[in-house]
Amino acid sequence: MRGAHTGTSISAPALCERLDAAGLLRDDGGAIRVPLLARGRLIVPEGASVLEIREATIDRATMRPDGGSRRLILPRVAAADLLYEDPGAVRARLAAVPFAALCDWLDSAAELLEPGGPLGARVRALIAAASDLADPFLDAALRLNATMMRAVAVREVVDRELAVGSVPGSRLLDEWVEVDAPGWDGPTGALRAVLASALGPGPAPVPRIRALPTLQIHVTAGNAPVVASASALRLLAARGGGVVKLPSGSILPGAALAVALHAAAEAHPAARAILDALSLTYWKGGDTALEERLFDPAVFDRVVVWGAPDAVERVSALAAGAIRTLTFSPRYGVSLIGREALADDAALGAAARLAAVDVLVWNQRACIASLVHYVEGDTVADNATAGSDIADRWAAALREALADADRLAPAAPSRAALGQIQRMRRGSLVGARWHWVGGPGRDARAAVVVAPGPFDLSSHPLSRVVIVRRVARLEDAVALLHRGVSTAGVHPERRRLALRDAVAARGVSNVVPLGHAERAFAGMPHDGMRVLSDLVEWTNG
Repeated sequence: MRGAHTGTSISAPALCERLDAAGLLRDDGGAIRVPLLARGRLIVPEGASVLEIREATIDRATMRPDGGSRRLILPRVAAADLLYEDPGAVRARLAAVPFAALCDWLDSAAELLEPGGPLGARVRALIAAASDLADPFLDAALRLNATMMRAVAVREVVDRELAVGSVPGSRLLDEWVEVDAPGWDGPTGALRAVLASALGPGPAPVPRIRALPTLQIHVTAGNAPVVASASALRLLAARGGGVVKLPSGSILPGAALAVALHAAAEAHPAARAILDALSLTYWKGGDTALEERLFDPAVFDRVVVWGAPDAVERVSALAAGAIRTLTFSPRYGVSLIGREALADDAALGAAARLAAVDVLVWNQRACIASLVHYVEGDTVADNATAGSDIADRWAAALREALADADRLAPAAPSRAALGQIQRMRRGSLVGARWHWVGGPGRDARAAVVVAPGPFDLSSHPLSRVVIVRRVARLEDAVALLHRGVSTAGVHPERRRLALRDAVAARGVSNVVPLGHAERAFAGMPHDGMRVLSDLVEWTNG
């Protein structure tokens, strides 16, 4: 069943004409006026009440800064623009929106965002001018931002992640569902029988449950152009309302989503209540005048925060234990390479190429990207360098794989990352052996580093730099894992299956075949959580 439609959906060309007429989402001499969404209203930067974000522009051929810059000009918002006078009434209106109507609206917005269309191409050109993501990654991110909003994808995720037994999640969003489960009275049951004896025993109540909407604040991170859109989609898929704070490093994808959702709603009035409860906006983190008023437990039911430790700590403090908070703190990935991978050159080359894939995830800025490789090999008593030879063999093969990857999807460390690499060479990794892609210093494109001992990953530059450590047994590497590790890619598969339980017992959320760190599926837990299930209010009735 599809939701009701009224009117004709706006086309992407017509939407771009509107944007041109308003002077929005286009580069006018190095200035881009960016619209945002505040409780369903598209707001634009006007007069002196604006915020500016300055971005360095990128030479797409070298993926290094070209010396230029541009300004994103955004409207300034206040907490009053984002709060609700009657949160209970808002939740009731959200609960009345049929899930099918939500899906139809999101499908229309996804059509507007398709990368091959006029709006998609317009936004892609704006993002590319200042993005350090190579074209294959940038294009994949923008395709994903549209694809994950498609009705078929949203329904698949909701039906799996919110399912109870054989009942699909979308039905639990739409109606009270009878639960086929035994029930029992508490101690007051006997008292009820006496106090209300004139009424007779009567039939036992039929238990029913429903997943009801919540009002949420999402504070997102800019490590990838899909994070803000994915977080917003979770809010929408749970048929919730609330505020999504866009990260300063990924404003334009969020603004494009705001424009598409606002325009698509014209033809989907049945979903209007969800748009009216939605804000996709930006403020400078730490704006106490806004944040202390916004994080109101009388209004919001959930807070979702992504990002660096200081951001997670600050936002958690704002929620103050009064608003249920979901945190996606910084984590990292590792790779565990069994001795079988070094049996011969063919096996070594194949395994190194798989491992390189896990290094490349959003240029190592994603929490699933592999930063450390543990390579299994023996130390021979009469050859003190044998263990080092094993690590260096792996490092050389991985360096070759990363060099090939750089030709397919080029990247270059930022100035800050290059500075951090230099500090590591002189300090924490002074005795390490470096295998460079592109050469040391400003020519660096990537590096594989054979470390003589433990390394503090808080100083990792996240720019295709891999730390390699030899272990006598993979079980020794497992003992080093902890909850700060999100993902472990293990090779070969036989060893992964043998170690999977032990790795998971250390708090690692994903234990995957090497080369598959980024693979996902509908209903997949994130950092050990079924996130959509936490974003609805499970109610008995």
